Amino acid sequence: MNKKVEKELKNFFEKEEWLPEEEPNDNKWKKIKDIDFYEYIGQIKDVEYSIDDKIIEESKKISGYIDKYKENVKMTPNKNDIIKLFKYTDDTINIYSYTTGSLLYAYRQALCYKNIDNKTTLLDKFQDITKIRIKLLKCYRGSDYRKYMPKIKENYCEGIDDTNGNTTDIFPVYNKILNNLIPKNIEEQKYNLYLFEDDKSKYVFLSDCTVNSININDYIDELGLIYKKGNKISLEKSFKVKLNIEALLELDKYIYDNKMIRNSYNSYYYVINEDFDILKTKEIKDKLFLIVQRNKMQKLFNDNTDYSKIKRYVYEIKVDDKKFIDISEDNESLKDKLDYIYSLNDIYNEKYAKVVSLLKNKTYEELTIKILKKQKDDNNIKLCIWMNDYINRQKTENIINYPEKEKEKKSIAYPFYKFQKKN
Repeated sequence: MNKKVEKELKNFFEKEEWLPEEEPNDNKWKKIKDIDFYEYIGQIKDVEYSIDDKIIEESKKISGYIDKYKENVKMTPNKNDIIKLFKYTDDTINIYSYTTGSLLYAYRQALCYKNIDNKTTLLDKFQDITKIRIKLLKCYRGSDYRKYMPKIKENYCEGIDDTNGNTTDIFPVYNKILNNLIPKNIEEQKYNLYLFEDDKSKYVFLSDCTVNSININDYIDELGLIYKKGNKISLEKSFKVKLNIEALLELDKYIYDNKMIRNSYNSYYYVINEDFDILKTKEIKDKLFLIVQRNKMQKLFNDNTDYSKIKRYVYEIKVDDKKFIDISEDNESLKDKLDYIYSLNDIYNEKYAKVVSLLKNKTYEELTIKILKKQKDDNNIKLCIWMNDYINRQKTENIINYPEKEKEKKSIAYPFYKFQKKN
């Protein structure tokens, strides 16, 4: 990066901005109860910015530099470890955030990232960014802000009239990614979101059918619970979605908004990452992409094979000119096999590693999947010989099979949600 570009970046991102002048031990800093963190209780000066067409055009040029040189612009941190709580607002939507630098840097960085592929920002929630104002709300001081500021922000949002700040950091990002991934030609399905309550706690879950005292145990038995007289079952919400992941996101939002993690039988989220970072959404996007493709396969894959009449089979997954060829397990449907391979998103399996890697970059519609050879008896050796002969007739560079030896490593994966089906 040459000096001219460095100067342009500095002029765009750096500007003197108000900070509390009082020293950290001044009486205008109030210690927050039970934590080593302080709130400024003196007069907060009016720090506010708006976004106009000129700034938008400048940001496009700066975005080009950031994308070209593949590095972030360094932020000048505030003195005395001061953190600024601020909001983006267009008077209809309020989104709350905080920064260890200037507000100007925060909103202009978001503006630049908005112009770069695979970047998601807090500005994406707004229809017209020229109506956004960025306003300073509070100042805090403390060295471990990553530990304390999420809760401080949450408490601040709970004490004001609107509640947008509780969820807009996370869910609009996930919704935007999903909206770009889910095709329009998939039929919607209705889901119900139910709340179960006993004398100890609560449990929220999804169903595609009506839940009552007769069938509730199908949903709570995995928790070690049994429905008893006096327990409550309430329908909280009904909605239509195209894919399962959308329903799970609705479930996560209910859990999140009602603070049910660690305070209910719901002990984890199904889709979202609780340690959400707005600047690291590519990992989220990649993960959601494969989950969406798996959901599409579950819904769209048609298989007329009568598996009661065959024992095993050789199947092929073709991605462009690459082919993965393998033998099924006994009495395993091709759809179940595909579902298993898609589920290896976060679990390393040497045998399927190459095909999973390819699936991460291809939509389900781009795959060619078929059964090559069926076996009706238990002569597995004969089927293996046929498969090896078929593979040997292909171009070596097009085959992405791994040896039969499998080596799995543990990894964090999204919990599997058991969708109940109608009888």
